[in-house]
Amino acid sequence: MNRNSLMYWFPLIEDLDIPMPETTFMSINRDEMLRVLDGRGKWPRFFEGDVKELAHAMGYPLFLRTDQASGKHGWETTCYVENEDELLSHIHGVLDYNETNIFMGMDPYEALVFREFIPLASLFTAFQGLPIAKERRYFAKDGEVLCHHPYWIEDAVERGGPKREDWRSVLAEMNMEGMEIPILTLYSKEVSEVLEGYWSVDYAMSKRGRWYLIDCALGDRSWHPECDRK
Repeated sequence: MNRNSLMYWFPLIEDLDIPMPETTFMSINRDEMLRVLDGRGKWPRFFEGDVKELAHAMGYPLFLRTDQASGKHGWETTCYVENEDELLSHIHGVLDYNETNIFMGMDPYEALVFREFIPLASLFTAFQGLPIAKERRYFAKDGEVLCHHPYWIEDAVERGGPKREDWRSVLAEMNMEGMEIPILTLYSKEVSEVLEGYWSVDYAMSKRGRWYLIDCALGDRSWHPECDRK
């Protein structure tokens, strides 16, 4: 199995004592999905019923992605699903995003992933309604935490057309690392003791002030700012 796939890494870490969104996934056939995206076919038999059942069990709103990517920058038409009426069109949007990035070198997807929606401690939005919140990326290898960084950098947010005039100062404050470092370092060490090799581990703070592990990826395929440990 592709090690960058959520279907690989999530089952290995989901029982760790680390807050994570509730997660379930459904295997899909990419060729069947392509026929729908290209307008050459309809959703496979039972597909609509199965995805609606899984989404209903997770509860709305929910966070939608494949095992490879969510297309979060398209938030309002991709990963954020407010109700059942939006589900199929957002699946289409997420798959379309994945196909575009496969063309650019991303690994092919194998599953749809339905995740508990965690309201984040966001103070403004950018791109297509994407909440910009306190997020961190930690890099670890074989049980050792190498470095950590704020996830949202100013240049990236600026490209998304932030919907707040004083966003730069707000972002700077959100990016000040501090009291979370010990606990996220501990979490990252635990993850790295389970996932062999070099990994990035992403966290986001909820509105209630709790840090959640939201994603993992192979470290050498993850965006990494310049630092002494890179």
